[in-house]
Amino acid sequence: MVFAIYTLAMTSVSSSECSSIFSESRSSLLERYRIAALRALVLADIFTTRDFEVLQALVLYLFSDTDSKLSLSLIAIASRIAQCIGLPPTTDDPSITVFETEMRVRLWWQFRGLEICSVSLLIPHAKPPFTDHTGIRAPLNVNDADLHPAMAELPVAQPGPTEMLFPLIKFEAIQWIQTSLRGKRLFQSLHPTASIKRLTTGELNETIDDLQRHIDARFTRFLDDRIPLHFLALNLIRSFFSNMRLKANHPRKRLEPKSSGGDSVDPHEVDQEELDAWFDSALQVLESRAAISQTVFSSRLYAHMAGRLDMDALIYVLSDLRQPQRLGAKADKAWKLVGQIYSTCQGSTFGSDSSFCVAMGDLVLEAWNARVQEPRITQDIEVPPYIQTLQAARATREGGERHSLDELVRPEMIDWDDAYWGTLYNVTGVNFL
Repeated sequence: MVFAIYTLAMTSVSSSECSSIFSESRSSLLERYRIAALRALVLADIFTTRDFEVLQALVLYLFSDTDSKLSLSLIAIASRIAQCIGLPPTTDDPSITVFETEMRVRLWWQFRGLEICSVSLLIPHAKPPFTDHTGIRAPLNVNDADLHPAMAELPVAQPGPTEMLFPLIKFEAIQWIQTSLRGKRLFQSLHPTASIKRLTTGELNETIDDLQRHIDARFTRFLDDRIPLHFLALNLIRSFFSNMRLKANHPRKRLEPKSSGGDSVDPHEVDQEELDAWFDSALQVLESRAAISQTVFSSRLYAHMAGRLDMDALIYVLSDLRQPQRLGAKADKAWKLVGQIYSTCQGSTFGSDSSFCVAMGDLVLEAWNARVQEPRITQDIEVPPYIQTLQAARATREGGERHSLDELVRPEMIDWDDAYWGTLYNVTGVNFL
């Protein structure tokens, strides 16, 4: 358990903080603690255990590394352990204390969310493991201080926000999707391998609006953005719904045939108003992330809650910035956000030698060149440091093949192959935290 906690803690510490505090690199510490955690799990008989604390340690470890194939295999092991010890808890067991029952409820919901996310990410063509949760209660809306191992009965759930705010928002969304008429079809329609007749773009937007109204009524209206945890939750909610709208209205969705739930739109018939709507959704995703990353308290929690960089939104924004019509205040805001993302990622997103990161860097430079060459911009534009770094990296690359993301981003030039798109975001070895 200790090594799993150490491993998870290291994922929320920046490289500079690691060097300053521990006089070691973040990568070396992460590797050391991950190896130690895995060895401890093996010594605890992970393959045959029915110990609840071992399962807790395993889930904590998995949260530190959700993107690897090893984690996908360990998730299967965790699922077997959970079944063996009676998770999810559907009835009260007199042999289990009140405290442990609540801990089991919390752990099971966190594990299910982790499983859905990891399987969808690492197996693009797999059906999401989205089972019926309607008979399983959500964790209590209480603070950790309200729980104690020796308590004889469960505390009364609080009506307002508690430390369980963010998990409960996620669980509420899952429950809504399971119980609403169009909720399950919403989830399946946004998944690239949906086998059912998917919702149309209009139906998707209406369903997303319904879900947002539900979350707003249940949580958002009680939040105060002056409280750090509430600030984090508000921005994650905004990012979540902006991401959903971007997926619902994505060029791939618009170009699909109606038999697959698409709109069969001719790429050349997409008007500027629709392009602006896509751009606004993508910009909102990046804006919410940037707002979170500027607060130390929030950014460290964000690393565990949603630490993956929103590549879909970033690619679309950069692509659109190459177009001559994309000028003005929104473009200025977009460039500011790109700079903040680069600073937060400490150059890893654009500084790696992988083909994806090189292509991403080329896309940034193409968008920047379009900006500085625009004749309608009369004032001098200061070149930010990250652009200078990318320009220097491009200049030193010798001859090699240029990598381009052109085919990914504009509706009139895209071959929307789902397998390729799904693989695009499985970028191994890039630290986006």
